[in-house]
Amino acid sequence: MSFQFTSQIIPIAAAAAILVGLFYVAWNNRKDPVGPWFAATIAALFIWCVGYVLEILAQGLQAKTLFANTQFIGAATSSVCWWYLTRRYLGSLKTSRFLSIGLWLIPAATIALAFTNPARLFRVNPIIEFTAAPFPVLHADYGPWILWVFLPFLTLVNVSALFLLIRSIIRNPGRRRHTLVLLVSLLMPLSTTVVYVLDVLPWKDYNPTPIMFGVSGLVLTLGLFRWRLFDIVPLARDLVVENLADGVIVTDRSGQIVDMNLAAERITGVTRRDAVGGRAGSLFAGFTVLAQLLEEAGPELTLPTNRTEMTVKTGPANRFYSLTSSPVSKRGGRFLGRAVVLHDITERVSLFEQARELASKDDLTGLFNRRHFFELTAKELERSRRYHTPAAMVFMDVDHFKIVNDTYGHRMGDAVLRGVADACKLTLRDNDLMGRFGGEEFAVLLPHTPLPEAMAVAERLRVAVESLAVRIDPGDKTVGVTVSVGVAEFGEAGGAADTLDAVLERADQALYAAKEAGRNRVVAAPIKKILKAVG
Repeated sequence: MSFQFTSQIIPIAAAAAILVGLFYVAWNNRKDPVGPWFAATIAALFIWCVGYVLEILAQGLQAKTLFANTQFIGAATSSVCWWYLTRRYLGSLKTSRFLSIGLWLIPAATIALAFTNPARLFRVNPIIEFTAAPFPVLHADYGPWILWVFLPFLTLVNVSALFLLIRSIIRNPGRRRHTLVLLVSLLMPLSTTVVYVLDVLPWKDYNPTPIMFGVSGLVLTLGLFRWRLFDIVPLARDLVVENLADGVIVTDRSGQIVDMNLAAERITGVTRRDAVGGRAGSLFAGFTVLAQLLEEAGPELTLPTNRTEMTVKTGPANRFYSLTSSPVSKRGGRFLGRAVVLHDITERVSLFEQARELASKDDLTGLFNRRHFFELTAKELERSRRYHTPAAMVFMDVDHFKIVNDTYGHRMGDAVLRGVADACKLTLRDNDLMGRFGGEEFAVLLPHTPLPEAMAVAERLRVAVESLAVRIDPGDKTVGVTVSVGVAEFGEAGGAADTLDAVLERADQALYAAKEAGRNRVVAAPIKKILKAVG
């Protein structure tokens, strides 16, 4: 096997050298979703270049044929690798098994036929031509496999990749410059191959396509180092799985939206086509918390994961989302952008609200329990003190409740307490607070209510309870219920120094006075008498 140097290999060797540099970059980024296919594409093109250089240098027919066949290892696989690279770059991380088998079956068969050439399916009548070029050229006609299977297959794969890139340029203006780099780097060798196959070049039997690999490599180098071609989108798409239930929105280092998944579209009502290339402040104006997180995308904001919550109104109900903002960085720590994940926590919030309600409500009547009633009342009385507004406390006790329990049982007693609570709730205003103190005792705080009005409210409560007729089960017999009521106004006894305990004490003593006076009546706190007793 002999070789003879010719200067025609220099541009092809230069292209191969550029591809070696690109392969180094691709290998260092092999953990990125795009990285492996970028490296595979560069490797395939390198094999094509080296095979062509050796074919030109080789002198014998057998050696030239061997290296011509070697070129087809790269020629048969490079387009498929580029197709996968394009898909990964544009965010499609999965390919069906059936499609993958179909894509690799023809290249594998082509390589096998190149080295075996059964029934001259691949190559017909190979000879060395010494006059068509400055070096001995391998000349042969392509067989039916190349003409009717391989070339149509390559055309379909390459046109498909071009279509995906052009569609992305139209739909995603924010990524237009980056995608255009891929489009141009594919078009240059592809168009050169078409021109060579059509035999319209001024030089014969010298294929300039491998040289264009070097030019395409320079274009890719520009995209890699000037526009950070593979910095943000591959890393983001590794996180953004289209079928993920959580919404994901990704920004670049300047805060510009570069990607979002279908769940994010559903949550925000903003489509990816409208969002990519835009600013979060205008796109998500109705989601203030989300917009603020997305706009925190400057290169100095490489803080650890940040979490907050957001409420989204969806018709009569609300949905609640936990927002997790994380920096997207390369392995070296260089900040690339920010990914915000929107996780639906509506069910968790609902369970929390239910638990909080259970902790604050009385199981039997649904009223506030004693502890929560005290918490709310203390806040309301503090507000009353600050703004000098009136407030009144009403104490109620079910008359002869022990007799009801002893005569009809505790189940009937529970029914009576529920009836009293329901009757009072229908009588009170929305801002009034009512709680069960325990047993048969109830308390009501009436904000913005002076004593005369509080007495009128208490009387309405008494009448509402007196009108009850609680049915005894089984049977049609009913039980009547009455309450004794004591009323005290906040601020009467101590002025600005009045306290919750003091007003409760006065209301309780008024309640005791109502019982002493014969029950089923309303009594206001006898202030002077109480003050003497306290003193």
